[in-house]
Amino acid sequence: MFTHIDGTCYAGMWKEDKQHGKGKEVWPDGAMYEGDYILGKKHGQGHFSWSDGSSYSGHFTDNHIAGSGCYTWADGRIYRGEWRSNKMDGRGGVFEWPDGRRYEGEYRDDRKHGVGTFTWPDGRKYAGLWVEGK
Repeated sequence: MFTHIDGTCYAGMWKEDKQHGKGKEVWPDGAMYEGDYILGKKHGQGHFSWSDGSSYSGHFTDNHIAGSGCYTWADGRIYRGEWRSNKMDGRGGVFEWPDGRRYEGEYRDDRKHGVGTFTWPDGRKYAGLWVEGK
């Protein structure tokens, strides 16, 4: 196990003095990442859990959430879909709220953008075009 100067602990594989391959990192506040590293960066499949109870499982690229994955907020909201630079971005994403609301469609820069369907718990629906979240 290696402890960084900030108190973060890493257990796993190394290459050229950098985290590389499979590993697990735990921060002093309780946040934790377990998954793939390439030359010191989270890259590939992994799971990150934050100290507030939120978590993400999926793909990482150069320390960013990128590609396909599932993010669960501590309050129970869930998004399954595509990510780019830590933001929901792509086609076919599904966002679900604990109260039964659901959106399925396109996202850009963390906002509903493009074609999508929003469904309320009582069965009402809006299916159509979204622009910057509206």
